Amino acid sequence: MATATVTRPGSGAWVKIAFAMFAVGWGANQFSPMLIVYRHELRLGAVAVAGLFLVYALTLIPGLLVGGPASDRFGRRPVVLPFVALSPLATLLLVLGPRSLVLISAGRALAGLCSGVVFSSATAWVQDLSQGTGQSARRAALALTAGFGLGPVVAAVLAQPSGFRPEMPDLFYNNNIKGWGPALCARRPDVTMAMVDAFLKRMYGTNPDFVFTVTRDFVRGCQTPILVLPDDVPAHPYAVAAIRVRRWDDQAKEPDVEPPPFSHFEPVLRALAR
Repeated sequence: MATATVTRPGSGAWVKIAFAMFAVGWGANQFSPMLIVYRHELRLGAVAVAGLFLVYALTLIPGLLVGGPASDRFGRRPVVLPFVALSPLATLLLVLGPRSLVLISAGRALAGLCSGVVFSSATAWVQDLSQGTGQSARRAALALTAGFGLGPVVAAVLAQPSGFRPEMPDLFYNNNIKGWGPALCARRPDVTMAMVDAFLKRMYGTNPDFVFTVTRDFVRGCQTPILVLPDDVPAHPYAVAAIRVRRWDDQAKEPDVEPPPFSHFEPVLRALAR
C-alpha cells in the first residue's frame, strides 16, 4: 500500500512549497485583466467571456477534488512538482495564441487543472512542514492571496500600450464611434451618439497617452518591466509601444538607486507567515 511521503518540518522547508503556490496562483489569476483586451481585440460577446471562466472552473474543480487524495496516496512531491512545472505552459498558450480562442481556452483549461491539483496537494504539503494547522493555514493563505492579488495587477501593466500615433490621430475615435457606439445606443435608449461622441473625444483626443485598464500615473510609478505582446496592429504598434515603454521606464527610475534584493523583503514575508 502506497503512503504519502512526509518531510519533517524544517525552519524554511515550507517556503519553497509556498512559493510554488504563489507562482501557480499568479499564473491562474493574471488572465482576469487580459479579458478586457481579448474582448476588445477579438470582439467577444458576454457568452464567450463567461465561457472562458467556465472552462477554467470545469478543470479547477476536478483538480481540487483529486489533488489532495492523490498526494496522500502517491506522495506530495510526485503530485505537486509535475503540475507546478506544467503551469507555465498555460501562460505560454496565451502568448502563442493571443487571437486564437481555441488556444486561449486550452490555456485556461490547463491553468484550472494545474491550479486545482497544486492548491489542494501543496496546501497539505505546507501543513506537513508546519507546526500546527493554524500556522500552515496562514502560510498557505498568504502564498495564494499574494499570487492571486499580484498576478492581475502586474498583468494589467504588462499588456502592450495602446499607442497614440500623430499620423493617425483619429484612429481610436473612428474605430469606436463606428464600432461599439451605435450598438451601445441601441441597447441603452438613455445614451445618445452625442454623448458617445463627447466621451470619445475626451478620452482619445485630450492627451491620449494611456494603457488598457490602468492609469498613466500607475504605469509611471510601476517598477516592473513592460512586455510588448506579439500583436503589431495600428491600434498599438511595436514602434509606438517601444517609445511609451522607454519614457515610462525613465520616469519610474530614481538615479543612483539600486532595487533592493529579495533579502530586503524576506523578514517581512516571514513575519507575515508566522
